[in-house]
Amino acid sequence: MTNIHFKNAPITEAVFDIQVVLPVGFNFNEFDSLKEKISGEYPTREVSVNYETLIDINKGGTPKHTTKKQTDGFIFKSSDSKKIIQFKTSGFTFNKLKPYDNWKNFSDEAKKYFEEYVKIAKPIKITRVGLRYINLLNIPLPIKDFKEYIKTVPEIGSEIPQNIQDFFMRLLIPQTDNPLNKAIITETIGKINPTQTKENILPLIFDIDVFRTDNLDLDPPKLYKIFDELREFKNCIFINSITENVKELIS
Repeated sequence: MTNIHFKNAPITEAVFDIQVVLPVGFNFNEFDSLKEKISGEYPTREVSVNYETLIDINKGGTPKHTTKKQTDGFIFKSSDSKKIIQFKTSGFTFNKLKPYDNWKNFSDEAKKYFEEYVKIAKPIKITRVGLRYINLLNIPLPIKDFKEYIKTVPEIGSEIPQNIQDFFMRLLIPQTDNPLNKAIITETIGKINPTQTKENILPLIFDIDVFRTDNLDLDPPKLYKIFDELREFKNCIFINSITENVKELIS
């Protein structure tokens, strides 16, 4: 399962994410020390702002809305905006937009910058690790049955009209042989632009988010082993959810 590779992989975005607890009193401005170190490859720096809205509902009164704005870190982008690194007080995230080449290059770069994050922030605990792969499958129209392309789809009662104009499906699935690992599978129909309409294409979004929130270790070898396991789980979900028709489209 590890060496699965498709020439026309449908990955539009891959995400490597680690959520943490930092020492009390850590100042997000310390992340700014990375600016000079990574500016050659990541020249664009943006401030990350977190918004929190509180609603106070008094019996018989008018609800009051309070919005709290808080800066929580920095976002660095490559010159083509295809790679994004997020250094935040809540954790570290590496985003790679299409084209995605391979797991080794993607994970090696993510690990490299996470280790820079650790040097600066010195996290005391990891609360969540995850990999997310957002796939866009361009399904040729007309479609008689979604199961000609995707095995995991909504089931419609036989007495109900079978034509689907739009749908949104979300599943939470634990890994059978390792329940600590879980997957959120999301499927929906993407935005159809005029060009796709002319080409008779249906954009199907197949989003796989695999993660773990328990038994996490700050020790890099143990942590990265978990990511390898999550990747295997993601591959298992993807390859066992598509049909030969999709394999032909992306090969």
